[in-house]
Amino acid sequence: MDKLEMRHTLLAAKARKQLSWEAIGSAVGMSPVWVASACYGMNSASHEIAHKLCDVLGVDSEAAEALKAFPTKAWDEAIPRIRSSIASTKWWASMARPSRTWSRSDSATAS
Repeated sequence: MDKLEMRHTLLAAKARKQLSWEAIGSAVGMSPVWVASACYGMNSASHEIAHKLCDVLGVDSEAAEALKAFPTKAWDEAIPRIRSSIASTKWWASMARPSRTWSRSDSATAS
């Protein structure tokens, strides 16, 4: 089982058992944030924690082996790029200019 299959298996088990990350975290003795990141495949777990997590979720030890594997923290989403640095510079320059300049005559008319 790879990290992607593990993620689907663990998240399906979490939904089936209607458990929160907080409940799972307290059951295995880890923070809910860490447990979520491990279940999503972004962290690895020790042998003991991986098997505790699988016992809590009711999944087989194949998922525990995947939990122990070192994660590859790659994001599969495309990151938008600006076409050129000139376009970026022009955009930032336009953001820095005030839409209207203030003058003394403005404050005199406001009174």
